[in-house]
Parts: sequence; C-alpha cells; structure tokens
Amino acid sequence: MRPIAATLTVLAGPAVAAPSVVTDIAPINGIASIVMGDLGTPEALIPPGADAHDYALRPSDAGRLANADLVIWVGEGLTPWLLKSMETLGDDATILELLDTDGWEKRDTSKSEDDHDDHEGHDDHKGHDDHKDHDDHDDHADHDDHEGHDDHAGHAHGDVDPHAWLSPTVAAVWATHIATALGKADTENAQTYTDNAAAFGLQMDDLMADLSAQLAAFEGATVIWPHDAYGYFADAFGITTAGNIAGINAADPGPAHITELREQMADDNVTCVLADTEIGPSWADLVREGTDAKTGILAPIGNGDYVATIEGMATTIAACLSDV
Repeated sequence: MRPIAATLTVLAGPAVAAPSVVTDIAPINGIASIVMGDLGTPEALIPPGADAHDYALRPSDAGRLANADLVIWVGEGLTPWLLKSMETLGDDATILELLDTDGWEKRDTSKSEDDHDDHEGHDDHKGHDDHKDHDDHDDHADHDDHEGHDDHAGHAHGDVDPHAWLSPTVAAVWATHIATALGKADTENAQTYTDNAAAFGLQMDDLMADLSAQLAAFEGATVIWPHDAYGYFADAFGITTAGNIAGINAADPGPAHITELREQMADDNVTCVLADTEIGPSWADLVREGTDAKTGILAPIGNGDYVATIEGMATTIAACLSDV
C-alpha cells in the first residue's frame, strides 16, 4: 500500500493564468486546490469555524463572487443563502453545484429524522425553516451550463443529505467534476486538471484502505452522532447509528428527545456519544451523563486539508469507541 502522504503528485501545466475560483466551505476548497495544483489557488468564502448554514457574506466576499470565473459549492441543501448572493456573478461565470453531479450515491433524508418536534427555538433556528423545502426555488437552474443566472430551475435538494464530502469515495468523484469545470474554463490546462483529479482519486483509495483498517475493530459499533450529518462517513466505514442529538439542520434538541437518546443508549449498549464543532460538547455530555460512555469532538469542516479532516474524524471516533 502506498503511504498516503506520498500518493499525490500534483502536476503543473504551462504558465497560463488560471480561472478565478471561489468555493463555499474549506473541504471543497481543499479538493479544488489539489485539482488546480500549481496553476492557481481557489478562495473559500466561509472561513473554518463559521456556520455554513447561516453565514453573512462580508463586502469582500461579495466582491470575490462578483469577479469569479467559476464558483464551486455543495448546493442549496448546505448553504441556501448563497443562491441569492450568486446573483452578483458576471454573465460569463460558471457555477458547479456538486449536489447536482452524478456518479455517486446520494443519501435520501426524506424519511430520516429532521430537527425534532420537541426542541426549543426551532422556528427561529438560524433561519433553517425557510430553507427545508427547496422545491420553492423555481428559479434555480443547471449550474454547469450557467448563463445569465436567470434560469436556475428545477433543482430541489431538500431530500438529499448535503454532507457528502465526508465520504472519500464521493470526494474523488467530486474532484473529477471540478476538473471538468476547470478544463472548460481553462482549456489549455484541461489535461493537468484531469490528471490531478485522477491522482487525488488514487489518494482517496489509499485513504479508504487505511481508515478502514483503523476502524475495522469497531465495524458495526453503535454511536450517537452530534447531528444527522455523518451518514456518508458511517456508511463508508461500517459504523451503526443509534441516533442523532440534533436533526440535519442542527437545531437544539428538546428534553423528550434527550430522554429517548438515553433510553436508546441502554437498549443498544452505546458507549460513544459524539459532539462536533457545530453542536458543541454540552449536549453530548447531557446525553451520556451518569453512564460510562465516552465522547469526542468531530471537526467535519476542518481547515482546508481534506485528508487531515477525514483522518482526524477517524481518529476521534476510534478513541471514543476504544476500551482504553
């Protein structure tokens, strides 16, 4: 098996000005950076640690959007507020919405628990109630063929879990779509982008193999997640979900749901209740209070280093499930 650190060789093409690329969150920016290689540097709109669901653009962010040749975002399911902001884009800009791409299996959230009925403050939680049914965005179009930004039609992502970057397999597929979009914007370097995406795909194969080996001892282990955002990771590495402290929109749970989770812990012998940088540790501590269950804090956004982000999550989960 090739060491992960030595797997990726970024290929540099001729010295031609690369397109101006803007991404939404740090993991997507990290993938785009690898695909661009030495040809350019994409800029992330949302800084690490900020809430992707409810971020207020600064004037400088709006200026970067206005000057972008290519915008790469996960999609409305994660950052619905960004759709209106992209109206400032120039007529020649291209938008790549990764949730609209093919070649990967989408998780259907239509039957999963959303934010729980008994939680407090849900109606005003970060404005998410206004964004659950994306069918209302009748003016949302195919962003891969973006012209004039006036025909955004027919893309509803309310039933698709947007946190798909947490699967390295999906990340590899997304890298190929990013390479295609970059190649259309910069035809002279199209092959370089394609080669870089292919190298990233090999790196993801190694990452999957290494982390699968690391987590093999815990396959089938049952955990409680901070919120309903970790299904792609759980599916990739065989981790069973006993429940989620919050729903996919990360609103605070109510007392009845906390009681249900504590009962579920006893029924399923749950020994790991995870927190994350969005939900915070206090809810996990409340759920596991009076038990021997361990915890850990996940950082699914990370700082822009995609491999380090996924490796960090695996390490945290392994430590939480370990008997040591």
